[in-house]
Amino acid sequence: MYRSVLVFTAAAFATLIHPTDSSYPFGFVHIGTTIYFSATDGSKGEDLWKSDGTSTETVPVKDTFTGASSSSFSEAVVLGATIILHANDGPEGHELWKSDGSGTVTVKNIRAGSGNSSPTGMTAYGSYVYFSANDGSSGFELWRSDGTMTVTTLFQDIGSGSANSNPHDFVVYNGTLYSAARGTSVGEELFKSDGREGRPGAMCAACRDLRQRETPGTREYRRFIRRRSATTLST
Repeated sequence: MYRSVLVFTAAAFATLIHPTDSSYPFGFVHIGTTIYFSATDGSKGEDLWKSDGTSTETVPVKDTFTGASSSSFSEAVVLGATIILHANDGPEGHELWKSDGSGTVTVKNIRAGSGNSSPTGMTAYGSYVYFSANDGSSGFELWRSDGTMTVTTLFQDIGSGSANSNPHDFVVYNGTLYSAARGTSVGEELFKSDGREGRPGAMCAACRDLRQRETPGTREYRRFIRRRSATTLST
């Protein structure tokens, strides 16, 4: 069974991207009336496509990795009128890219040379996209970008030095960005950030209190024991 994008009009699909096999569409996002997604037509690898729902306007945006190789387009997120995504052009490896629908360009080669920075977890928050990436010296840490090379920067080295904090499972809730990450001395916990300069992410107070509560000798541990003892006596 083939898997392809079927753009429906009244009773029939308007286009079939791969004429003889699956086009493997995935990663759908939209800007206005145009959807963007990864697909292959068989002559090229998986790349960025767009469609307005008509056959004539269901077309590849760009063959990022020239030829039959796949650009591994993924992790697309919309920031204003721009799509920020993970792609591989070959020479620079898996890096941060962007598209305005007319083409795709590298935002920044975070890990210089052909090494992979492998940006993942792209999440739009405020005027930036936050994600995990590895620049080759800091390990996988929290980065952010506004879609320009200059403002694509390491936001916080949660696991200091070359240790990986591996921030993941980002979610924005009530004006705050949350993620799981591994701190230098606290293991993997829940972190949060309001995105302001000079106010990088911090472990959530509830998680910090829970960890301290479980550590004999800490103030939170003593408070927990007293509260538990009081509850036991009252019942």
